[in-house]
Amino acid sequence: MWRRLAYLAGAVLSSSIAYCVFHLPFEVSDNLGNLLQLTDTSAAGIFAATLRLQGFLRPMMWTTTKILFDLSGGHYFLAYRSFHVLMVFVLMLAFVRLMRVDSALTFGVALLSMSAVMGAPTFHELMNETELNVKLSIVAMCLCVFNLSASEPRWWKDAAMLGLFAYASLSNELGLLIWVCVVAAYLVGFRGVSRRGVLMATVMLAVMTAPDTRNSRSSYASSRLAHRRQR
Repeated sequence: MWRRLAYLAGAVLSSSIAYCVFHLPFEVSDNLGNLLQLTDTSAAGIFAATLRLQGFLRPMMWTTTKILFDLSGGHYFLAYRSFHVLMVFVLMLAFVRLMRVDSALTFGVALLSMSAVMGAPTFHELMNETELNVKLSIVAMCLCVFNLSASEPRWWKDAAMLGLFAYASLSNELGLLIWVCVVAAYLVGFRGVSRRGVLMATVMLAVMTAPDTRNSRSSYASSRLAHRRQR
């Protein structure tokens, strides 16, 4: 009973946030430029184009934004805010699941914890993010990964974790925090994600953070050439 009440409380709190989100207008300066870049391209095209960008590796963020843009049917505000609200529900319900509520005491702790999350300044800043709100999505995915690790081991949980890690890492640099969640959960004794899954995530992290030697060499060569010309 207490567990169901905790889920109900999480859903009610998420609904209150949803009401506020749907009454929060887009900031033109933060969103209009991004949306205009989506009009004359496909999801595959924008993934390929943003995969080659220097400085920021965020192809999945742009691809997801494009997919929602195409599915919106012109109702862009409704589409992006609905995705935003979905991430809020995932975050709060995954948070409740981690707390293992089974008594009046733990129910009270769960309510206090959810209130603390919602009242944190960082959470408020997440509510004012750009149209896709990828940072909120990454927080929700981190909690989902913790839930996978804290549950019974299954082969598909490794695949789900790696899929979330790949998606989050290619959406924003903060997605690398999923590796931190996986390793931390394993170190404290959770075995829902196997050792093999942890090792595979570590290999993915090494690949994603490996320096681009070609760009480094070309930059070094350009600087040497410029130095010689100056002499």
